[in-house]
Amino acid sequence: MILIASFPGSGNTFFHNILKEVYGITSGHFNEGDDVKLSDFISTHQLPAALPEKMQAYPSVCIVRDGREASISFSRSIHNGASSPLVKTIQDVTIARQGDYHDGWSIHVAQWLQKAKIVIRYEDLKEDPIREIERLRTMYPGLPKPAAQQISCAADPDAIDSHEDMTGDLEEMFWGLHGDVMQVLGYTKDRKLLSREAFVAVENFYDPQPAEVKHVLIEASTLLNKQMDGTKRYIETLLRALHVQVLKAPTSLDIKVRVDNIYPLANLFSKSKSGKNVKKGLVNGFVVYIVSFPRRLKNKLPNKSIEDILLVTRILGLLAIYQKLIQTFNRRLVSQYENNKLDLLHLTLPQRAIKQPIALKMTCTVHDLTCKLFPQFHLLHSIKTTDRSMKWIKKNGSHVIAVSNHTRADIIKHYDFANGSIDTIFEAIDHELFYPVLDPLLSDKVLNKYGIKGVQYFFSLCTLEPRKNLNNVLKAFVMFCERNPHTNIKFVLAGGRGWKMSELPSHPNILATGYIPEEELAALYSASIGNCYVSFYEGFGLPPLEAMRCKTVAIYGNNSSMVELIGDAGLPADAHNVSEIAHQMEKIAFDKEFRSMMEDRAYKKSWEYTLNTLGKKTLDHYNSLV
Repeated sequence: MILIASFPGSGNTFFHNILKEVYGITSGHFNEGDDVKLSDFISTHQLPAALPEKMQAYPSVCIVRDGREASISFSRSIHNGASSPLVKTIQDVTIARQGDYHDGWSIHVAQWLQKAKIVIRYEDLKEDPIREIERLRTMYPGLPKPAAQQISCAADPDAIDSHEDMTGDLEEMFWGLHGDVMQVLGYTKDRKLLSREAFVAVENFYDPQPAEVKHVLIEASTLLNKQMDGTKRYIETLLRALHVQVLKAPTSLDIKVRVDNIYPLANLFSKSKSGKNVKKGLVNGFVVYIVSFPRRLKNKLPNKSIEDILLVTRILGLLAIYQKLIQTFNRRLVSQYENNKLDLLHLTLPQRAIKQPIALKMTCTVHDLTCKLFPQFHLLHSIKTTDRSMKWIKKNGSHVIAVSNHTRADIIKHYDFANGSIDTIFEAIDHELFYPVLDPLLSDKVLNKYGIKGVQYFFSLCTLEPRKNLNNVLKAFVMFCERNPHTNIKFVLAGGRGWKMSELPSHPNILATGYIPEEELAALYSASIGNCYVSFYEGFGLPPLEAMRCKTVAIYGNNSSMVELIGDAGLPADAHNVSEIAHQMEKIAFDKEFRSMMEDRAYKKSWEYTLNTLGKKTLDHYNSLV
């Protein structure tokens, strides 16, 4: 029995029509939940791991097609009169949230490329059907002789042209998510096709090479925080990026993640809630409970500042106990890490430094040096902790991942790290969370919730703390309203309270929402006329890039990494100049042609920060160290 695997819409029906009309072979099809049928050729759209164990052992052929064409064909077949527009279905198939739609085109294809004995491109099959089918003789010597005159009878129901359905924004999205596998197969962004001869030469690109397994552990306890912040977003996106890369191409790295316990990376993305293979009992639960006291108290009191939480901790006399237990906790961590025979430990935040001697190779992600450069914006406790952590990771010979070139330069300047010990790896925008919202029902639901349906508004999302420069940004908006009394444009300010925040400027058109669930952010970004993120300093600065991915223009602080990452795809403003910020608001609000042009530019720029790039570069970084 031979499996014929393909992503839906890739020419599977045409292939079987050729087998039947030209070779006289009738084939079967397997769907999830079917009984295994007895037939020499069985087609399937399932992922390899989703097949019954018996079928996974069958030799396989993979039919591939330009992913844009395949996704359009698949979208049309499942859209079938749905109330939402076809473009929304195409977007959903392209994004493939949480493993829907067979995990999306590139993961599906890459999984089968690792398994298939033969790969046939639909375009080559169309050009010369007999030539391509004859390649199966190496697997199926009993293949009958072809009746060449019957080729015209082999109907091709999958023949379509996707140019009209996938253009502009959708094509940019598709290439950003699936372009890596498209290029391997010889498909180009401008719709040219690598010759068949060149394609066959790279057909074994995904053949796994034997290599010694290396063990990597990612410290990700920040995921226990209830509310979202920049570090938690980074970790979630990094883990997703690594998971995608591991699915797309084999690796000798065994990656595990420490949250409350240690989990295999794949388990964090498993649809099963059983938590198989999780190593439990590695850290004393009571110690974890006490050590996490300030964080858990902050989760219970989201409207209280960090200063309030620390004050309560001191009043209750728990600070000394907390600090001693931290030391005990760190000793246990060292023992836990060393007992797991790790080849590499990745700390995702300098503050996760263990402050104990440790005989492990390490790398650490450094997001910014704001505590060093702007101590006036931070609590003394945070400043001291960050400084000690940076010195500890240097003393212990840790390598560093800097999230921007600006952060990299700051690290070298202020902590004298060797130039070769730091790699710059940009963060990524999670495409499952941030995208132009095309579904009016979703958009209306979110906008109605906050009372802004049908209202023009600027949107700002950040932790409410001094470095974000909200005082000047809101002063600029008040100035904007005073300069333009005829307008009723609003300013929607979202985010939880942080630290050292005084009263902010008020105005009837300013709406403060507090914390917003992440699933509502894309709708709020997409419907806004502009994003305001004019902070004093950013090591990376995800919110303006998230806005850009939702096709919204960002007004950003003309400083630090934001200049490097956004450039002319947004509107820079001096963070200290209220009038300049107000002027940029006016350009977005009142020049619709300019705003439309900038939205296109911003959206295109946002695709430079993808999960594919983050995952691949991080794996390269790991491999260079182990």
